[in-house]
Amino acid sequence: MDKVEDGARLVNEAGQTMEDVVSNFQRLSALVTEIAEASAEQSSGIEQVTQAVGQMDEVTQQNAALVEEAAAAAESLEEQSQALVRSVAMFQLSAAARGSESGSRDGASAPRPGVMRSPVRATVSVLPARGGNHPKVGAPMPKVKHGGANLAAAEWEEF
Repeated sequence: MDKVEDGARLVNEAGQTMEDVVSNFQRLSALVTEIAEASAEQSSGIEQVTQAVGQMDEVTQQNAALVEEAAAAAESLEEQSQALVRSVAMFQLSAAARGSESGSRDGASAPRPGVMRSPVRATVSVLPARGGNHPKVGAPMPKVKHGGANLAAAEWEEF
């Protein structure tokens, strides 16, 4: 009978050990599932970050192209303003018109209240010779060359 009792006790111990093994295996399975879910979330997050970086790169390239175009437009405006200054510089006012102009600037001949002053009539004393290198009045202004986008895109590199 001792042997039967020893056998029953061993069977009970083996059953308890088997239950412990199954319980530990279930906990391990749950941990592996949690790790897999966390990895999937991290992968999704990394994909979103990659997309955001790509969009930022695209916007940066667009901004660089816009800056390039703005710089070209500013340069064109500067050239146009210099051409306009050269065109206006060809005209000289007569001495009488210059004298009345300077008098009105000094405030020496301020108009009386209620009296309107007649506009200064400037007369052209010297006209430029025709056929020079001067831009024609009313001629269309030069167009801004676009192409900065290709130049800006060539300067950027992917990571």
